[in-house]
Amino acid sequence: NSVGGDQLYHSAGLEAVQYVPIPGESTWASRAFYGRSTGEDRQVFRLGGVDRIRAVSSGAEANKKSNVAFVSSEARLRIKYLNARTKFLFPDFFFKAAYLLVFDDVGYGWDEGSEIDAFQARDLQNSAGVGISWPTFILQSFQLNLTVQWAHQTNKGQDVWYISVGPSF
Repeated sequence: NSVGGDQLYHSAGLEAVQYVPIPGESTWASRAFYGRSTGEDRQVFRLGGVDRIRAVSSGAEANKKSNVAFVSSEARLRIKYLNARTKFLFPDFFFKAAYLLVFDDVGYGWDEGSEIDAFQARDLQNSAGVGISWPTFILQSFQLNLTVQWAHQTNKGQDVWYISVGPSF
Protein backbone atom coordinates (compact mmCIF):
# COMPACT_ATOMS: atom_id res chain seq x y z
CA ASN A 1 0.00 0.00 0.00
CA SER A 2 1.37 3.39 -0.98
CA VAL A 3 0.29 5.13 2.25
CA GLY A 4 1.42 2.43 4.68
CA GLY A 5 -1.89 0.66 5.36
CA ASP A 6 -1.92 -3.02 6.26
CA GLN A 7 -5.35 -4.04 4.97
CA LEU A 8 -6.32 -4.67 1.37
CA TYR A 9 -9.96 -4.76 0.30
CA HIS A 10 -12.51 -3.13 -1.99
CA SER A 11 -16.03 -2.46 -0.73
CA ALA A 12 -19.14 -1.11 -2.36
CA GLY A 13 -22.75 -0.78 -1.39
CA LEU A 14 -25.96 0.12 -3.11
CA GLU A 15 -29.11 1.28 -1.33
CA ALA A 16 -32.46 2.20 -2.85
CA VAL A 17 -35.38 3.67 -0.88
CA GLN A 18 -38.90 4.23 -2.22
CA TYR A 19 -41.80 6.01 -0.50
CA VAL A 20 -45.33 5.60 -1.88
CA PRO A 21 -48.18 7.69 -0.46
CA ILE A 22 -51.26 5.72 0.50
CA PRO A 23 -54.69 7.05 1.56
CA GLY A 24 -55.11 8.55 5.02
CA GLU A 25 -51.85 10.49 4.89
CA SER A 26 -49.92 7.27 5.31
CA THR A 27 -46.90 5.87 3.49
CA TRP A 28 -45.55 2.59 2.17
CA ALA A 29 -41.75 2.65 2.58
CA SER A 30 -39.44 0.11 0.95
CA ARG A 31 -35.69 -0.25 1.02
CA ALA A 32 -33.21 -2.57 -0.69
CA PHE A 33 -29.51 -2.84 0.22
CA TYR A 34 -26.64 -4.78 -1.33
CA GLY A 35 -23.09 -4.67 0.00
CA ARG A 36 -20.00 -6.49 -1.28
CA SER A 37 -16.39 -6.53 -0.16
CA THR A 38 -13.49 -8.34 -1.85
CA GLY A 39 -9.79 -8.70 -1.18
CA GLU A 40 -7.44 -10.27 1.34
CA ASP A 41 -8.92 -8.45 4.36
CA ARG A 42 -12.55 -8.19 3.34
CA GLN A 43 -14.81 -5.85 5.22
CA VAL A 44 -17.98 -7.39 6.69
CA PHE A 45 -21.52 -6.02 6.61
CA ARG A 46 -23.96 -6.86 9.38
CA LEU A 47 -27.38 -8.28 8.58
CA GLY A 48 -29.12 -7.53 11.87
CA GLY A 49 -30.20 -4.59 13.97
CA VAL A 50 -32.91 -1.94 14.09
CA ASP A 51 -31.61 -0.43 10.83
CA ARG A 52 -31.22 -3.76 8.96
CA ILE A 53 -33.17 -6.99 9.51
CA ARG A 54 -34.95 -6.37 12.81
CA ALA A 55 -34.85 -9.17 15.43
CA VAL A 56 -31.62 -10.55 13.92
CA SER A 57 -28.63 -10.02 16.20
CA SER A 58 -26.38 -7.18 15.08
CA GLY A 59 -23.43 -8.46 17.09
CA ALA A 60 -23.37 -12.16 16.20
CA GLU A 61 -20.44 -13.12 13.98
CA ALA A 62 -22.71 -15.49 12.00
CA ASN A 63 -24.66 -12.41 10.84
CA LYS A 64 -21.60 -10.52 9.56
CA LYS A 65 -20.74 -11.38 5.96
CA SER A 66 -18.66 -9.91 3.14
CA ASN A 67 -21.74 -10.00 0.85
CA VAL A 68 -25.21 -9.07 2.07
CA ALA A 69 -28.53 -8.32 0.45
CA PHE A 70 -31.75 -7.40 2.21
CA VAL A 71 -35.08 -5.70 1.61
CA SER A 72 -37.42 -4.00 4.07
CA SER A 73 -41.01 -3.10 3.49
CA GLU A 74 -42.97 -1.00 5.95
CA ALA A 75 -46.49 0.45 6.08
CA ARG A 76 -46.60 3.68 8.10
CA LEU A 77 -50.26 4.20 8.87
CA ARG A 78 -51.41 7.42 10.54
CA ILE A 79 -53.41 6.63 13.66
CA LYS A 80 -54.17 10.15 14.90
CA TYR A 81 -53.00 13.72 14.70
CA LEU A 82 -51.72 14.78 18.10
CA ASN A 83 -50.62 18.41 17.58
CA ALA A 84 -49.33 18.42 21.15
CA ARG A 85 -46.60 20.67 22.56
CA THR A 86 -44.57 20.59 25.74
CA LYS A 87 -44.65 24.35 26.38
CA PHE A 88 -43.34 23.86 29.92
CA LEU A 89 -39.99 22.45 28.68
CA PHE A 90 -37.19 24.16 26.86
CA PRO A 91 -36.63 23.37 24.16
CA ASP A 92 -40.26 22.65 23.49
CA PHE A 93 -41.26 19.43 21.73
CA PHE A 94 -44.07 19.27 19.19
CA PHE A 95 -45.67 15.84 18.67
CA LYS A 96 -47.30 15.93 15.24
CA ALA A 97 -49.03 12.54 14.99
CA ALA A 98 -48.89 8.87 15.90
CA TYR A 99 -48.24 6.21 13.24
CA LEU A 100 -48.70 2.46 13.33
CA LEU A 101 -45.78 0.61 11.70
CA VAL A 102 -46.21 -2.83 10.14
CA PHE A 103 -43.03 -4.25 8.61
CA ASP A 104 -41.29 -7.24 7.06
CA ASP A 105 -37.52 -7.56 6.54
CA VAL A 106 -35.75 -10.34 4.64
CA GLY A 107 -32.13 -10.89 3.63
CA TYR A 108 -29.17 -13.16 3.17
CA GLY A 109 -25.42 -12.93 3.68
CA TRP A 110 -22.54 -15.00 2.31
CA ASP A 111 -18.76 -15.05 2.19
CA GLU A 112 -17.96 -17.65 -0.47
CA GLY A 113 -19.44 -18.41 -3.88
CA SER A 114 -20.26 -21.93 -2.70
CA GLU A 115 -22.67 -20.45 -0.12
CA ILE A 116 -24.65 -18.62 -2.79
CA ASP A 117 -24.59 -21.73 -5.03
CA ALA A 118 -26.07 -23.81 -2.18
CA PHE A 119 -28.64 -21.10 -1.28
CA GLN A 120 -32.17 -22.24 -0.48
CA ALA A 121 -35.14 -20.13 0.59
CA ARG A 122 -34.92 -21.53 4.14
CA ASP A 123 -31.50 -19.83 4.47
CA LEU A 124 -33.09 -16.37 4.39
CA GLN A 125 -33.14 -14.28 7.56
CA ASN A 126 -36.65 -12.89 8.07
CA SER A 127 -38.42 -10.73 10.62
CA ALA A 128 -41.84 -9.16 10.83
CA GLY A 129 -43.38 -6.90 13.39
CA VAL A 130 -45.26 -3.82 14.45
CA GLY A 131 -44.49 -0.54 16.13
CA ILE A 132 -45.62 2.98 16.92
CA SER A 133 -43.79 6.10 15.81
CA TRP A 134 -44.24 9.69 16.92
CA PRO A 135 -42.65 12.26 14.59
CA THR A 136 -41.49 14.95 17.01
CA PHE A 137 -40.03 18.36 16.33
CA ILE A 138 -37.71 20.29 18.64
CA LEU A 139 -38.54 24.01 18.56
CA GLN A 140 -40.91 23.08 15.73
CA SER A 141 -37.90 22.90 13.39
CA PHE A 142 -35.67 19.88 14.00
CA GLN A 143 -37.27 16.46 13.45
CA LEU A 144 -36.70 13.72 16.00
CA ASN A 145 -38.71 10.49 15.62
CA LEU A 146 -39.55 8.48 18.74
CA THR A 147 -40.27 4.84 17.88
CA VAL A 148 -41.13 1.65 19.75
CA GLN A 149 -41.04 -1.58 17.71
CA TRP A 150 -41.60 -5.27 18.35
CA ALA A 151 -39.93 -7.63 15.85
CA HIS A 152 -40.28 -11.41 15.54
CA GLN A 153 -37.58 -13.40 13.75
CA THR A 154 -39.79 -15.79 11.79
CA ASN A 155 -37.18 -18.45 11.07
CA LYS A 156 -35.86 -18.71 14.67
CA GLY A 157 -38.77 -17.52 16.80
CA GLN A 158 -36.81 -14.79 18.56
CA ASP A 159 -38.60 -11.60 19.71
CA VAL A 160 -36.88 -8.24 20.14
CA TRP A 161 -38.14 -4.85 21.34
CA TYR A 162 -36.53 -1.66 20.03
CA ILE A 163 -36.88 1.84 21.42
CA SER A 164 -35.21 4.34 19.13
CA VAL A 165 -34.77 8.07 18.79
CA GLY A 166 -33.97 9.40 15.34
CA PRO A 167 -34.81 8.72 11.74
CA SER A 168 -35.47 5.36 10.19
CA PHE A 169 -35.00 4.71 6.52
